Formats: sequence, C-alpha cells, structure tokens
Amino acid sequence: MLNMKWTMTAVMLAAAFAGTARQASAQTSQNYRGKFELPFEARFGNVVLPPGSYTVTTLEGAKGIRIYGDRAHVAILAAGYDVEPETKNAKLILVDTQGMYTLQSFESGVMGKALHFVVTKTPRGTVERAAAVKPTVELGLQ
Repeated sequence: MLNMKWTMTAVMLAAAFAGTARQASAQTSQNYRGKFELPFEARFGNVVLPPGSYTVTTLEGAKGIRIYGDRAHVAILAAGYDVEPETKNAKLILVDTQGMYTLQSFESGVMGKALHFVVTKTPRGTVERAAAVKPTVELGLQ
C-alpha cells in the first residue's frame, strides 16, 4: 500500500513538471527577434537613433521592446497593447511629430500583439522639416 502511494506521488509530480515545462517553453516562444533598416533619424522613447541597421527583440513577457545596433540601443516599455490576428510580417509604425519620426507601435506578427508606445512631441525647431514628410511610416522587420 505504501509503495502504491509513492508511485502515485511520483506520477503526479512528473505530470506537474511536464505541465510547467510546456508552459515555460510556450512563454519563451513568445519572444520576438527581427532586423530592420532605419533610413532616417528617429525617436524611440527618449532616445534618438541615427540611421542604420538595428535588431529588435521583445522584452520578457512582451511588455516592451529592445532595439540595438552598432551605434545606439534603447529599451522601451509599452504603454499598452492590442491582440491582433497572427501574421508572418512584423513592423514598426513611426509617426511624424513636428518634423521627427517617433515610434508609435510595434506589430509583432507571429505573437499576435501590437504594442503601443507613448508619443512625445519634439520641441519645435530642433529638426528641419523635410518637404515631403509622410505622416506615418511603416518599417518591415525581417
């Protein structure tokens, strides 16, 4: 009888461990990593990134993103998120704020989330306004 209790306890512990292992692997698969080319200077949070090649990854739990390149890096917490249908393509959406593009949202594609960020106004006169500035620019991620 005692042997049967030990066996049942061992089976229950093994089942519980298998459940947590699956849950942990599901959480790690929720992290995103992609690359993009920034063709112009842009504001990401409180940091202005120069043109160049960058890598973007989601922070643990997809509560924000980290962007890093050869010349600069930044980590930004999201102000909120929306659940989106899963797609193969991820993108960054930048909006014009008085002559400088600023990160507005990150659509993760495979994670099924769109993270939204606080868009602060750029002080007037700090950046020359281009003649053909688009109000919104989408940068595709690879």
